[in-house]
Amino acid sequence: MPMNPSTPTSEAITEKPDIQWRNAAPLSELWAYRRLIRQLAERDLKARYKVSVLGFFWSLLRPLLTIAVLALVFSFIMGFESPRYAVPYYVLLLVTYMPWFYFSTALLEGTHSILANSHLIKKVYCPRAVYPAAVVLANGVNFVFSLVVLIPLVYILSGSSPSWTVLQLPLVIGFHTALILGIGFAVSVLNVLFRDTTQMMEFLVFVWFYLSPVLYDVYEVYQRVEGGWRWLYFLNPMAGILEWYRYALLASRLRVEDAAFPGLAELRQLVFYGAVPYAAAVSVIGLLAGYAILKRLETRAVDAL
Repeated sequence: MPMNPSTPTSEAITEKPDIQWRNAAPLSELWAYRRLIRQLAERDLKARYKVSVLGFFWSLLRPLLTIAVLALVFSFIMGFESPRYAVPYYVLLLVTYMPWFYFSTALLEGTHSILANSHLIKKVYCPRAVYPAAVVLANGVNFVFSLVVLIPLVYILSGSSPSWTVLQLPLVIGFHTALILGIGFAVSVLNVLFRDTTQMMEFLVFVWFYLSPVLYDVYEVYQRVEGGWRWLYFLNPMAGILEWYRYALLASRLRVEDAAFPGLAELRQLVFYGAVPYAAAVSVIGLLAGYAILKRLETRAVDAL
């Protein structure tokens, strides 16, 4: 009898899955175990906020407090401004830091996901990919919840109104999540085989933060880097994804051309016809590649637990 993938308890997942899922298309087994993924995510969320007074609101409060400090330093003290969008710098920061917080938190927690569930993995069978997937889902719920507050706040602080581009948000969130999942699949299994992966990921995320347009506008890179070298910066898929978030929420305030900021039109072409489609493609390829790495190494990883 095929197992029921809907329950996260060890008693409910002792039977092996139907052989059809082993021979099915990539990622299809995750769909078969979607209820288990959801319940693991619910377990993680309940455990995270169980003894917290503010509970779920910490998912919003933590990044907002960080944004407030960054805005104080870079906007009010150092006087940073937004070259490409006619909004205060702190609004630009608000739009990009929340997606970055989702990315970094889900990635670092996902790195530990298989090790953290080793007690289940040793006893019963279920696809090991469900564990990083559940971590990403839990953090994705937090992120979507934060958007409910973030989006009105962006328009209140900027004095603007949403345009049709806000309808692109589900699409950019989907590609963003695909990128997180792909990396998460790979590093979660590598962390079992090579325990230094955790430290490496912490350092990588730290460096990645400064190589991505979270604290600054890509116009700063465009102005300081010559010609074809600019493409090296946009090989970072998070550059395209973060710029996509900005465009989706702030398109009505995008400067097409401004004498004070030469090159805006050329940069717009580079971002929206180069960096954004590239980031979307890398996200999908990364998702499939990360899943393939996990499937290839999961047997060795289970033996190493």
